[in-house]
Amino acid sequence: MSLLKHVCIASLLALAAPLHAADIDNTLGGLNGDISYFGTPGVATFGQTFVAGGNRLTGFSLFLMDRVDGFPDVPLAFRGYIGSWDGSKVSTLLYRSGDRSRAGNGLMEFAFSTGAIAVTAGSTYVAFLSVAEMPAQADSRFTMPTARDAIPGTFVYQDSFHDASKLTSEAWRTQNEDAWLKVQFSNAAAVPEPASWALLLTGFAATGAALRRRRRAVAA
Repeated sequence: MSLLKHVCIASLLALAAPLHAADIDNTLGGLNGDISYFGTPGVATFGQTFVAGGNRLTGFSLFLMDRVDGFPDVPLAFRGYIGSWDGSKVSTLLYRSGDRSRAGNGLMEFAFSTGAIAVTAGSTYVAFLSVAEMPAQADSRFTMPTARDAIPGTFVYQDSFHDASKLTSEAWRTQNEDAWLKVQFSNAAAVPEPASWALLLTGFAATGAALRRRRRAVAA
């Protein structure tokens, strides 16, 4: 392969290579306890804020534990969400799942595949479960596990029954602990800036000139 081709390929790979994305998983350190009570009648929305570790969010998981004693064993319907976080509330909803449900007891993971949501690495977002958009349903409440491993962020919650507008219009409450959370990220290849293209083209020109000089020297 010619020197010029080597230079072209190496330069394009350097410009297009995505940075490593850092996933979140604070479940690895084990269970610290739980938070009560998510559901009806309880608190409509439980979630966890976090700092994005890449520029594409591809999936997340939140968890529920046992049913609260004294409530009938009927399913609780809810949805999973991702939103950008302005420090006190959701500023923009970025993802809404289909309906999910929980019945019975025991730890259960709810995993959501989000596609590739564009996020800003280093910015704060929130993952949450909510019954705010669900129709009225039978009383059913569950606990959410908390983590031993701390992450940048905190557990957040809001009483927003049957009024999803509160998710983005009213301040949420916080608690000094972290809910179990997994978030997966990827990094899309960056589009080179004009200055980068100019530098690349300058390099190509210099390489071409060097090759022409070499060919002239060999011909002589």
